[in-house]
Amino acid sequence: MIWLKRALPFVVLGLIWLGYNLFDTYHTKRQVAEEKRIALITAQTWIGTARYRNDPERFLTWRDSLLQAHGITRGELDEFLTNHESEQEEFMSFVNRVKLYVDSLAIIEDSLISIQPPEPADSVITPPDSTV
Repeated sequence: MIWLKRALPFVVLGLIWLGYNLFDTYHTKRQVAEEKRIALITAQTWIGTARYRNDPERFLTWRDSLLQAHGITRGELDEFLTNHESEQEEFMSFVNRVKLYVDSLAIIEDSLISIQPPEPADSVITPPDSTV
């Protein structure tokens, strides 16, 4: 019974350490997932600015629907970017992720642009020559 009393503090410390590590892992995974989500939204917005560069009203409508589809407001996006602006070392992973997403999305966008719709066929049917 005395060994139980002596081991109890080590068991409690072990449980505290395990709980802290589990929480830290969960918190880190959640931060990385949020960073990936915001990076994708930012990259899609950059691609959208290029796509709708000549039509600002359409871009604003498109951007608002993009943010709504991702379940984020413009204020939350601005808050995330503002919070990470001062942490430049930590922000570097976000910037690299946005760059990767923009490059990937630009390749997709370019491939969609290069696909030209077929020319419409003539709807006027000309009768064959009837010179007999």
